[in-house]
Amino acid sequence: MGILKRGSGGSSQKMIFLRTLFLIASTASISAIAQETHLTGKTIHFCGDGAEWPPYSFWKRVDGEKTKEVTGYDVDIITEILSKHKIKALFFLPPWKRCLLEAEKNTNYQVALSSSYSDERKIRFLFTQSYYSITPKFFYSTKRYPDGPPDISSVKELLSYKVCGLHSYNYTGFAEGIRNEDINMIAKKFDQVISLTLKNRCDLFLARYEILSGFTSIGEDFLSRGDIKAMPIPHGHSDPFYLLISRKFEYAYELKGILDEGFTDLRRSGRMQTILERYVK
Repeated sequence: MGILKRGSGGSSQKMIFLRTLFLIASTASISAIAQETHLTGKTIHFCGDGAEWPPYSFWKRVDGEKTKEVTGYDVDIITEILSKHKIKALFFLPPWKRCLLEAEKNTNYQVALSSSYSDERKIRFLFTQSYYSITPKFFYSTKRYPDGPPDISSVKELLSYKVCGLHSYNYTGFAEGIRNEDINMIAKKFDQVISLTLKNRCDLFLARYEILSGFTSIGEDFLSRGDIKAMPIPHGHSDPFYLLISRKFEYAYELKGILDEGFTDLRRSGRMQTILERYVK
């Protein structure tokens, strides 16, 4: 009986060992299959704002001159995620309105970079998870208001002024009560909206602080001269940003899954912050 028990126990242990090996092999096989995607070997075209959006997407400078290469946090993060799946990413910076229109139609682009949320965009695009957040503020001219900013304690008071912004931008995430139709979107670039404010054609303008600050790294310092200053928007909040994937792209949901998983992994590992620090010192 003792021999049989020992033999029986040994046989059971062997079976458990073999089953464990089988499970490991099966898991590895499933993992390998999971890495396979319809997008393997394909090229995805991403578009951002031609007015630039540093440090997230902008034209690379060499000796202070723009090149045709798009660089920035978005480029590095997306390239790192997609390269693991053998997917190539190409980046372009057309005018923002054209970027959104062509990405929606899945013509020249499949994905729009660095986009804020709106209900209207939710209908037109598939959103990834948010991969960064920045701070909306209102800006005023110190020439017009030398004694300090106008006394604004609510969104209603803010909108009683002529508030300007950039063409085709979305400002609804700045604070509850702000609608895009309330903003005079008469400028196509930040230097234009600043110039209009300094000329008193706009009382104030809205912008994300980190973006205006980010222009310093590419040789355009809008804030240190002192004629434009920032103030918090009453009841404003952090503004999350997403990638917008064309709903007409055949593999939109598959691409979203890959990007969302990649964002989660990079955030968990601390790589997101490391990549951002390449551009924000």
